[in-house]
Amino acid sequence: MDTLKKNYEFKRVLNRGKCINGKFFAIYVFPTKLKRLRVGFAIGKKAGKAHDRNRIRRLIRENYRLIENGLNRGLDIVFVWK
Repeated sequence: MDTLKKNYEFKRVLNRGKCINGKFFAIYVFPTKLKRLRVGFAIGKKAGKAHDRNRIRRLIRENYRLIENGLNRGLDIVFVWK
Protein backbone atom coordinates (compact mmCIF):
# COMPACT_ATOMS: atom_id res chain seq x y z
CA MET A 1 0.00 0.00 0.00
CA ASP A 2 1.47 3.33 -1.10
CA THR A 3 0.58 6.28 1.09
CA LEU A 4 0.23 10.01 0.56
CA LYS A 5 2.70 11.78 2.82
CA LYS A 6 3.19 15.32 1.58
CA ASN A 7 0.84 18.18 2.39
CA TYR A 8 0.52 19.19 -1.27
CA GLU A 9 -0.58 15.65 -2.18
CA PHE A 10 -3.39 15.79 0.38
CA LYS A 11 -4.42 19.30 -0.73
CA ARG A 12 -4.60 18.27 -4.38
CA VAL A 13 -6.91 15.35 -3.58
CA LEU A 14 -9.07 17.35 -1.17
CA ASN A 15 -9.45 20.37 -3.48
CA ARG A 16 -9.77 18.69 -6.87
CA GLY A 17 -11.07 15.21 -6.06
CA LYS A 18 -14.61 13.87 -5.90
CA CYS A 19 -16.12 13.51 -2.43
CA ILE A 20 -18.22 10.64 -1.10
CA ASN A 21 -19.74 11.42 2.30
CA GLY A 22 -20.69 8.87 4.89
CA LYS A 23 -21.83 9.00 8.49
CA PHE A 24 -18.37 8.80 10.07
CA PHE A 25 -15.96 9.78 7.32
CA ALA A 26 -15.65 11.30 3.87
CA ILE A 27 -13.70 9.70 1.03
CA TYR A 28 -11.99 11.89 -1.55
CA VAL A 29 -10.89 10.29 -4.82
CA PHE A 30 -8.65 11.89 -7.43
CA PRO A 31 -7.51 10.12 -10.64
CA THR A 32 -3.80 10.23 -11.49
CA LYS A 33 -1.57 8.98 -14.29
CA LEU A 34 0.31 6.66 -11.94
CA LYS A 35 -0.21 2.93 -12.28
CA ARG A 36 -0.81 2.38 -8.57
CA LEU A 37 -3.20 3.26 -5.78
CA ARG A 38 -2.11 5.74 -3.14
CA VAL A 39 -4.03 6.31 0.06
CA GLY A 40 -3.98 8.88 2.87
CA PHE A 41 -5.70 9.17 6.23
CA ALA A 42 -6.73 12.45 7.89
CA ILE A 43 -8.01 12.18 11.45
CA GLY A 44 -8.34 15.38 13.47
CA LYS A 45 -7.55 15.84 17.13
CA LYS A 46 -11.25 16.09 17.97
CA ALA A 47 -11.43 12.33 17.46
CA GLY A 48 -9.65 11.80 20.78
CA LYS A 49 -6.20 11.10 22.11
CA ALA A 50 -3.38 9.66 20.01
CA HIS A 51 -4.19 6.03 20.81
CA ASP A 52 -7.82 6.61 19.76
CA ARG A 53 -6.77 8.20 16.47
CA ASN A 54 -4.30 5.40 15.80
CA ARG A 55 -7.00 2.78 16.41
CA ILE A 56 -9.33 4.57 13.96
CA ARG A 57 -6.48 4.69 11.42
CA ARG A 58 -5.79 0.97 11.84
CA LEU A 59 -9.48 0.08 11.38
CA ILE A 60 -9.79 2.20 8.23
CA ARG A 61 -6.54 0.78 6.86
CA GLU A 62 -7.75 -2.80 7.41
CA ASN A 63 -11.07 -2.12 5.67
CA TYR A 64 -9.21 -0.51 2.78
CA ARG A 65 -6.94 -3.54 2.54
CA LEU A 66 -9.97 -5.81 2.14
CA ILE A 67 -11.37 -3.86 -0.84
CA GLU A 68 -8.05 -2.79 -2.40
CA ASN A 69 -8.04 -5.49 -5.10
CA GLY A 70 -11.42 -4.38 -6.44
CA LEU A 71 -10.37 -0.75 -7.02
CA ASN A 72 -9.04 0.71 -10.27
CA ARG A 73 -5.35 1.61 -10.42
CA GLY A 74 -4.30 5.21 -10.85
CA LEU A 75 -6.24 6.76 -7.96
CA ASP A 76 -5.30 8.87 -4.96
CA ILE A 77 -7.72 8.28 -2.07
CA VAL A 78 -7.99 10.25 1.18
CA PHE A 79 -10.13 9.11 4.10
CA VAL A 80 -11.19 12.03 6.35
CA TRP A 81 -12.65 11.15 9.76
CA LYS A 82 -15.55 13.42 10.76
